[in-house]
Amino acid sequence: MGFLKTYLIIALMIGFLGLLDGALSIIGFSSQIYQLSLAAILFFFFFFNIYVLTALRRHHATRIAYVLPVYHLASYVLFVIMGIVIATTESNPAWLSSVLLGLGIATSLFELAFSASLLTWMSVDFPNAKY
Repeated sequence: MGFLKTYLIIALMIGFLGLLDGALSIIGFSSQIYQLSLAAILFFFFFFNIYVLTALRRHHATRIAYVLPVYHLASYVLFVIMGIVIATTESNPAWLSSVLLGLGIATSLFELAFSASLLTWMSVDFPNAKY
């Protein structure tokens, strides 16, 4: 299995993890161990995406392959900035939690759909290619 295919499978798992997180938030599940584990996984995934970008660049990958790593990096940075702003201003309107939960679920669905479509595209258009 090639590098890009492995990355897309990992991105699928991160998308499923995001959906699981959204579902657990909806039912009200909260555990400090779970939250720390999720934060650590996403933190390492952030740096893995930086590595992925450099690897894709080094191997002259097609431009569509850059979408997910760039998306993951940008969304991670934006969510961290939003968290810092919310924490420092101590403003947390009642609607904000619902909006962020919906946004998290929507971004996870995007990750799943895009990763799955790239995996499908790779297997149909380039079945013998080594990614």
